[in-house]
Amino acid sequence: MKCSKASKYQSGIRLSQRSSLRQSSCAKATEDMGFGGRHALNPFGKPQGKAKADNLRLMSKKGFTIVEWLISFFLVIFITTCLFQFSAFIHSKIGDISKESNMLTETFSALDTMARKIHCAPCHVDNWKFISETSLAWHSSIEKKDIGWLLEKGKLFFVTGTWKDGKWKKKRRNIVASNITSLQFVSHKNRKFITSIKCILKTKTKDKIYTFEREMVIRNRLVS
Repeated sequence: MKCSKASKYQSGIRLSQRSSLRQSSCAKATEDMGFGGRHALNPFGKPQGKAKADNLRLMSKKGFTIVEWLISFFLVIFITTCLFQFSAFIHSKIGDISKESNMLTETFSALDTMARKIHCAPCHVDNWKFISETSLAWHSSIEKKDIGWLLEKGKLFFVTGTWKDGKWKKKRRNIVASNITSLQFVSHKNRKFITSIKCILKTKTKDKIYTFEREMVIRNRLVS
């Protein structure tokens, strides 16, 4: 009876040792396969918990690979090039708009100046030197000189001086507007008086041609 009890006790010890060894080997296998411990994986196959922190620490120590560095470098170059081209395009558009606006403002100012001068011109035909399609001139007794407008090489000039023998003498010219493609004067008159002068002016920008038309009435009814 004593032998049987001792043998049973020894066999129980062996079974407990075998089960503990079996459990330790299963735990080690599970840890190596990624189902627990510091290398545990989540259901999507990615590290979690402490394993994730260890991986991030290793990646920070390892740095970037050559492929990752090249991809980042080319991305930075591509983005910088796109931004530079966009900035150049916007700057060019702003410059064109500003130039067009300045030219139109200059043309409007020239027409206003011309209208003021022609409004004060004498209406009698004897006081007018000539009226052609691209230029005109009259004599002003107030200023005691001849006054006229002339288009030459795409520029509109305000001319003062003396008109004699079909040309200007002792003249003084001021540029009033540039980039003028065409200028036309049309006079409305009767036998003795000029009532108004119509001005048709065209200017050209980069993409468009603008036409300005204004009827300028002569208000000075006195014979100078």
